[in-house]
Amino acid sequence: MIMQKTRGNSFRNNPFRNVLRKKNALINIKNYNDWLKKTLIKAVVSAVLLTMIIMIQVLNFERPKKILNFIETKLESSPDMGAYLANVKKMPGYIFTFGNKVVTAVKIEHKSGKRFIPPIDGEITTYFNEEIDGTSNISRGLIFTGDAGQDIYSVDDGVVIDAGSNEYIGNYVIIKHKGELLSVYKYVGANHINTNKRVGQGQVIGTSSEKLLLEVWYRNEPVDPIKYMDINI
Repeated sequence: MIMQKTRGNSFRNNPFRNVLRKKNALINIKNYNDWLKKTLIKAVVSAVLLTMIIMIQVLNFERPKKILNFIETKLESSPDMGAYLANVKKMPGYIFTFGNKVVTAVKIEHKSGKRFIPPIDGEITTYFNEEIDGTSNISRGLIFTGDAGQDIYSVDDGVVIDAGSNEYIGNYVIIKHKGELLSVYKYVGANHINTNKRVGQGQVIGTSSEKLLLEVWYRNEPVDPIKYMDINI
């Protein structure tokens, strides 16, 4: 009995057993750390991916698929911790630069793009928020005068979302442009375009009836068309 007890104590106090335990503990810690690092990396990359998707929709990038494919490739590849930590240090600068670009793009898109062309070769007789001659109504756009039968042009690329006529404004055309902008053409002599048709800037969409009212709407509110047109006034 004494021999068995001595053997048991000898096995429990065996230094090789203690080393083996420590080695297994170190392996478990290393595996946990590797798993934790990979999980953190994938979480960060997933957040960046979501941010990029939102920015792509906002800015209407021409090649979003290539950007998404690149990010997905990085997400699936094995992590390089050195490169990852280096990129994390640079991230505040990237965010600041990218944020400035987004703000600049939004300002250009919705405020001072100056991208519209005049809808007709004529003279502006009434400006935005001016009283229309002979009435008590306030103009919500620009009124052009010219010869009957003159061509009317689309002020920018877009899609015709409505074209028709009514007893108050005669023939009309409404075109949806990039950036939640609408251009509305009233008192058109004759429509030359149909609903759901894509038009290019400068494309003829109708002819004049000696008077044309151009309105520009942004988010269901009329805005001054001059803000978007390169016209000397």
